[in-house]
Amino acid sequence: MQNSGPFSLTNQVPLTVPDPSASLGYSSDKVQIQNGSPFTVDVTANGQTYNLPDFTAQTIPLSGDGTAITILPSSGPAGTQGNVTVVWLLANEQAPIADGQLTGAAQYAVGLGEQLYQGASSVVGLPIPPTARTLIVALQAFVNGNWPSLEVRGSQSGLDYFNQPLYLKSAVNQNYLAAIPMAGIVDKDVDIVTTSTASFTMSVFADTAQYDESVFYNGVLQTASTGLGAAGSVAVLTGPARLLTAEIENVGATQAVLGIGGTNLLAATGTDARAMVTLPAGSILPAGQSLTLTQIGAGSANAQLGWAYP
Repeated sequence: MQNSGPFSLTNQVPLTVPDPSASLGYSSDKVQIQNGSPFTVDVTANGQTYNLPDFTAQTIPLSGDGTAITILPSSGPAGTQGNVTVVWLLANEQAPIADGQLTGAAQYAVGLGEQLYQGASSVVGLPIPPTARTLIVALQAFVNGNWPSLEVRGSQSGLDYFNQPLYLKSAVNQNYLAAIPMAGIVDKDVDIVTTSTASFTMSVFADTAQYDESVFYNGVLQTASTGLGAAGSVAVLTGPARLLTAEIENVGATQAVLGIGGTNLLAATGTDARAMVTLPAGSILPAGQSLTLTQIGAGSANAQLGWAYP
């Protein structure tokens, strides 16, 4: 079994992936495509084309001649990104994960344990399987009224794998979730620390697969937009949200600025100026904070955000 990738995907741009086993004098018997992207992809192998929906895995038989496969993202939401991992399998080898939906990684995660904790809570020295590539921490019935923060720290290295508020929350109850990439983990155990003034249940899962972050938002890209016709400020979006893209337009004003508190994220200076940015993974707008459009001078200003939240 050999992995190729993960590879970044761009809609309508083909990706050719060679069989790594062919260079070693033998060829793979089948290949599993793990489409961790919001794109539908067309996979061509042995002269046949297979259609994979977004966030699914499928194992495809090969002729055994070492021929490369081609992956074409054929459709999907505009402005989104994602990746694909290709797992090459020899005869009698089984795919590392079950074929089917990838969305909701916890459905095939390996449970590390569930326990009721009281008050200020921590889990110290929790073992992690060496195959873990994603750690999923869920806080259930967390009812102390504050947005919970979470730290996941390597017991041996002291490295923070995660240290921020949990930004995934159920809309109907006090359940919170963090999906934490653990690629390149250097620890055998982790310490998990959070605080509460009431009892709650903490569930921890280790997943052997790694996904593009958009998997945890079910691939849903949302937009928020607003505008101003005079000098002033207006909230464009209030967190919690994962920020994906931002664009502002300044029409006749001195300047248009997009910012959080006193920190400017993006500015368009000068008449009819525009500015846009694609934000890196992990760009979180915390709960209760707002991304604000400010117009300086006469004229008008507009802002549009791409964001995600389940």
